[in-house]
Amino acid sequence: MLFHSILYIYSMKNTGIYKIESLSTGRNYIGSAIIISRRWNRHKRDLINNKHHSSFLQRHFNKYGLNDLQFNVLEYCSAENLLIREQYYLDSEKCEFNNAKVAGSCYGTKRSNEFKQKTSELTSGKNNPTYGLERTKEWRDKISKANKGQVAWNKNQKQIYSKETLLKMSVSAKNRNTKKCLHCNYSLSLGNYKRWHGDNCSYKNVEKGFKTCSKCKTIKSLSYFNSSKIKHDNKESICKDCKSQINKERYAKKSQ
Repeated sequence: MLFHSILYIYSMKNTGIYKIESLSTGRNYIGSAIIISRRWNRHKRDLINNKHHSSFLQRHFNKYGLNDLQFNVLEYCSAENLLIREQYYLDSEKCEFNNAKVAGSCYGTKRSNEFKQKTSELTSGKNNPTYGLERTKEWRDKISKANKGQVAWNKNQKQIYSKETLLKMSVSAKNRNTKKCLHCNYSLSLGNYKRWHGDNCSYKNVEKGFKTCSKCKTIKSLSYFNSSKIKHDNKESICKDCKSQINKERYAKKSQ
C-alpha cells in the first residue's frame, strides 16, 4: 500500500501541505511545497545521506528506516496561501519532527554551540565567498536592479500566524538579552549592539548636544539634523547638508 502511494506522489506536481508520519510511533512532520513530489524526493535524499535539516526526523530514520515513514498530502492550495495553511496545521498538530514551529521561519529552532562554531568557521574570513571582493558601483547597481520590483511573500496577506503563535513570538522577543548604550541610552539586542551600534554610536566621544553624521563623519550640533519620529533619538542619522546633497543627486539622476 505504501509503495503505491509513493508512486502516486511521484506523478504529482501540485502545491500544497504534506505530512510525513511514523507508522510505529505516530509522530509527524508538517511541511509545504510548490511541487510536492520534488520535496518528498529531497526529504528522502537528505535522510539517506544523513543530512536532513530536522535532527528529530533524521534520528528516527536512522533507527526505523524509510519504510516506517508514510507520506501524505493534507491539502492542495495556491502558492499565495501556502504559509497560511501550513501554519494552521503546525498549530493544530503536535509536529514532533519539526524543528521550527513557524511556517517559513526558523523561529523555535535551537542551535547547539558546536553548530554555531562550525557555521562561523565556514562562513567567516577567507571561507566567505565574498571575501576580498571589491564592492564596485557597477556591482552594487546590478544588485539594486535585480532586487527592484520583487513582491514580498506576505504582501496583502493578513492573519498569517495564529494568535497563539504571535503570542509565543512576542514573549520570545521580550525575553531576549539586551544592552543599553552608555552614550545614547538606546537599548538593543546583544547581537545588534556588537554588529553595528557599539563602535558606531553617533554620540560616542562627542560633547552633549552634538552628534556625528553617519555620512560625512563630521561632529555637528543637533540643530544640524532634521527631526525623525522613527529614530530612537528623534534625529536623522545624516546631517542637513548631506541630506540636501543626496536629494540633489537623486533629482539630477531622475532628470537624465
